[in-house]
Amino acid sequence: MNCVICNHNEASKILALTKGKPIAKQIKSTFKAYSDPGHAWVAVKRDLLKKLGILEKITPFSYQRGATVYLEEDQDLSTFVQAFTNQFGYKPTFSESHTVDNRRSPIRSYESFRRTPSEQTDSEIA
Repeated sequence: MNCVICNHNEASKILALTKGKPIAKQIKSTFKAYSDPGHAWVAVKRDLLKKLGILEKITPFSYQRGATVYLEEDQDLSTFVQAFTNQFGYKPTFSESHTVDNRRSPIRSYESFRRTPSEQTDSEIA
């Protein structure tokens, strides 16, 4: 049961996720959303997806470039929003950016999302 005053259970989750450091320095709550005429993506750091425990739920319909995963707007973004909200008790917000003149987003040319071998489970490697 959670403490009514300070919500020990939620506080424990946050401290574990942030390693005792203030949330403001660890977890941002506004994420950049990109769109073109056909689709949209939200940029999220791969480490945050790991910390939320949802990396294995991200589909190849999302893209990746460097340490950033561009979550597709349908299933993967919903998975992220739910996990983020469950972990922190509030929903993330988004700042939007649209392509100019209805052009195709360069995100479409990024590599499809896939987990690295060190991120895969034993059954996936075998």
